Amino acid sequence: MIGQKELLHLVKNSLVDYNVTMSCDSNIYKLSDKPRDINIFIPVRKRDKFIAPCLSYFESALKKTNLSARIIIIENDNSCECAKIIDTDLYDYMFFPTSVSYSDGLFAKSLAYNVGFIKAKRAKWNIFHDIDILVDQDYFQKLEGYLSKNPSWVQPYAGKRVLRIGSTSTGKIVKEPWKILDLPYLQDLTASMPGSPGGSIVVKSEDFINVGGYDPDLFYGYAPEDSFFWTKLELLYKPKQGFIGSHFLGSAVYADDPPIEVYHLNHPMQDGANPKFHIMIKVLEAFFSCPDDVRAEIIEYKKDLLKRFL
Repeated sequence: MIGQKELLHLVKNSLVDYNVTMSCDSNIYKLSDKPRDINIFIPVRKRDKFIAPCLSYFESALKKTNLSARIIIIENDNSCECAKIIDTDLYDYMFFPTSVSYSDGLFAKSLAYNVGFIKAKRAKWNIFHDIDILVDQDYFQKLEGYLSKNPSWVQPYAGKRVLRIGSTSTGKIVKEPWKILDLPYLQDLTASMPGSPGGSIVVKSEDFINVGGYDPDLFYGYAPEDSFFWTKLELLYKPKQGFIGSHFLGSAVYADDPPIEVYHLNHPMQDGANPKFHIMIKVLEAFFSCPDDVRAEIIEYKKDLLKRFL
């Protein structure tokens, strides 16, 4: 068990130096200055076969809404493998190498989200989205209705769970990503267990700043970064006590009425891929169990740290 003092020490002695990460000579920034309502941040590493499907389904859905969006691909790897397949007239692209990621050689997804937010042209709304998640044709039409109520953040899928696409349909989608399938009628869909706080989340820019963004100092590789980020948002508006089993009950807006569905492409599970996963779970549990004033102190510290680079 990690105690309050140890957690505060971990948080306030971060090894992440954003100046080093963002000024690396190997970095690539191909960013548009076009105005937009929404930024869609999609980190990627070793999943280049999912890029075309993810973008194709987003683009198809965007044609049916008045919302303007800019998709920002953020690659974090040893070398920039995706630059050659990203059309930078249509999409923003960033790359920063593993060597400046403070991630023990693992995928620095949390850092990618924060760097993307810092470097991209600001929008009112942000979607932080995994590359293996597809959206349906009516995604933005329904999301527009939720955003019109001006929430702080939205979980943009129903039932606190995603729909998993089987290997057969995943293969078809990867082979012909431009051929937009009617996702609700795929024959090999199964629902994940309810309770998911991540994979995709919509957050107002001011509230992303107010919780200090994601936490790359604490979470990298296969990790519970989404749970920690969600909990900070909850605490900002509706402080809670509790542990993992009772959390994510939510002061968020849930996309249940009308329901929005998102679809998870099939790939091997990453369980066991991060040797520090058990420590990261202890960090998450410690944050859950801290008194509200300690958690508020952590959030305020994170906010001040992020704002130095905005």
